[in-house]
Amino acid sequence: ATSARPLPFPKGSGPRHLDFHPSGKFVYVMCELTCEVVTCSWDGDTGALAIKGSTTALSKGETPNRNHHSGASHILCAPDGKTVYVSTRADARIVCFSVDPLHGTLTRLGDAGSEGVCPRHFHLDYACTPPRLRVGNQDSQTIASFALDANGALDGPPEVLA
Repeated sequence: ATSARPLPFPKGSGPRHLDFHPSGKFVYVMCELTCEVVTCSWDGDTGALAIKGSTTALSKGETPNRNHHSGASHILCAPDGKTVYVSTRADARIVCFSVDPLHGTLTRLGDAGSEGVCPRHFHLDYACTPPRLRVGNQDSQTIASFALDANGALDGPPEVLA
């Protein structure tokens, strides 16, 4: 379905990336400027997208700012739909949220430093054991590889690749 109806976000939030939950019922929108993850309901038949709520991806005590390379940068929902991951440049972290399968709401599972400067795009790799999340740190020109535990949470410090 297609929709010509826009979905307004709060002024200054800067919606940048989104990912669909594999159930097809939810969409997660990462707002670059506020570092918030907005949960939306999605009706693929009608093209209706509606905001259900939001949560911050920043660490406690951190506040968003408009400095160069300081917002949130990427978001992915795991293929099994149990977790959502976000990279934040403001505090150089990878954040992991668990997903409520009925309502799509997010609960913070944890976060870890990206072991670099300016984490950007990341990839989920389920072809290896344990599964890995690999993130590119733009300004330090490194890649950090995190193991994921059975619940999809980041498991221990990452291996930093040159």
